[in-house]
Amino acid sequence: MIIKSENLLYAMEEKNYIESNDPSLPMFLEMKKRIHDGESYNNVITELRARKRKGFREAFNKFLRYYTESEEKPSVEAVKPQRKGKSRTVQEMDSYGKIDFIHDPLIPEGSITLLCGDAGIGKSYISLFLGSVIADGSEFLGSKTKKKNVLFVDLESSLPLLNTRVQSIGIKSDNIFFYTESLNFLLKEDISELKNEILYRQAGFCVIDSLMDIIPGINENDSGAMNQIFSALRSLVKQTGCSFLIIHHVNKANGDYRGSSAIKGAIDALYTLKSVKEKPSYKIIEIEPTKTRYTMIHPIKLKIDFSDEKFSVYPYSESEESMDKAIEAHDRYTDITKIFDDFKGLFLEELMEKMNNIGSSDKKITVYKKVESLIKEGYIAKEKKGNRNFYSVKNQKK
Repeated sequence: MIIKSENLLYAMEEKNYIESNDPSLPMFLEMKKRIHDGESYNNVITELRARKRKGFREAFNKFLRYYTESEEKPSVEAVKPQRKGKSRTVQEMDSYGKIDFIHDPLIPEGSITLLCGDAGIGKSYISLFLGSVIADGSEFLGSKTKKKNVLFVDLESSLPLLNTRVQSIGIKSDNIFFYTESLNFLLKEDISELKNEILYRQAGFCVIDSLMDIIPGINENDSGAMNQIFSALRSLVKQTGCSFLIIHHVNKANGDYRGSSAIKGAIDALYTLKSVKEKPSYKIIEIEPTKTRYTMIHPIKLKIDFSDEKFSVYPYSESEESMDKAIEAHDRYTDITKIFDDFKGLFLEELMEKMNNIGSSDKKITVYKKVESLIKEGYIAKEKKGNRNFYSVKNQKK
């Protein structure tokens, strides 16, 4: 605001005001003198306003009327000290970018992820396999990972067992490191020790196997203790920039993660491993996303192959699942599928005749139900030929 040094705007009005006994006059005269003597306009107005004495508003309005360049007068509030706003515009928000991922969509940068599953389902193998993939920056389940130094904290296994797993996965990378010393996250010195190890190895991804081993003697249902543990983990994320994958167990009763609800509230993602199918040389498991803070994820099926002492993980595609179902259907209804293997395509009456020839005691309705199951499971197809259904073998490879 520009203050005029001479009373040129409303000279007669001001003269009458000064000669009056208006209660606001002393404050007006003080305001005028101090500002004209060179004090900061904003400082003077702010100070006088803070006194909260009667007559300030009228004196202030008179001063604006007589000593401003323009007839357009600001309100009293306009003289408040200006501060920088703490809120952000859309354009300012855009400068912060988006959430980045070490593995998209499973592992966000700067996150805490919990991987849960029943004993023996393969949590340790899968997390170690994932760690080795991230250490190489190669693909996992069809998505490329961001290459990071990896610290694998194994507090459960003996060194020979850990080495057996390393060898079966075929880990060769120099970017993965194994920490097997004891850790107690209720001790500040142990948390500091892990922090120093992460910084020394410049690790961007850390696996802890398992949660219960870093909280010895603590009840996982104790929400206060769990909040303390995960607060320490969150501080490590902020101080080191490292992302954490924590291995944990599930309740046998309902398959949910064990412990307080505080655990779920403190983490960014929670995945539960569930068994789908087990065979002598491989098994199918499903990663069920129980919580994901940054993205939507559908359940993912994995094929874990463990043959010739070599461990591998593959995505289990819908086509592979359909083929497996067809093979299983073939094996389950061998009396019918053997006929279809020989003849490829038959009407239901022809199939019944072949079944009678091999001495089957199945009735027509039973055969029909088996055929419908085989259709549903992808082994054979059904098509109309005239008024009758014709059944033929799909192109499946056993």
